[in-house]
Amino acid sequence: MKITIEVQYRNSDSGDTHEESISVNTSNQEIEDLVITCKHDPSTDSFTNLFKRIYDNPTMDGAEKGLLYDELWPVLSRCAFDDLGWHDVTVEILGILVEDESIGFDLDQIDNSLFALQLSRDGFMYCYN
Repeated sequence: MKITIEVQYRNSDSGDTHEESISVNTSNQEIEDLVITCKHDPSTDSFTNLFKRIYDNPTMDGAEKGLLYDELWPVLSRCAFDDLGWHDVTVEILGILVEDESIGFDLDQIDNSLFALQLSRDGFMYCYN
């Protein structure tokens, strides 16, 4: 399954933003099940469950990191820290495509702050809330 996540980086110091799309491939059944749930119930709760399971790192030590954390961290951190040169960065999800098809993610109805990422120059990321 190809998942494309549309993200917006936000520089917490200056307020500057940068948007890009990141694609990853997975054959993980748990993620596929969560995607199906989001398609049938495109709600804040279902998308929060999906994204937190994909990339959260609640203990900030990698002990409970998300299923696609290792694929997403290098891409997100390289853009924020190396390409943009920012220090304190939040990443918000603006959209998601599965196999190049939208699955009902609507920012007018979904509170994406619940699964926004905070990137740390110390080498990890975690859900902001």
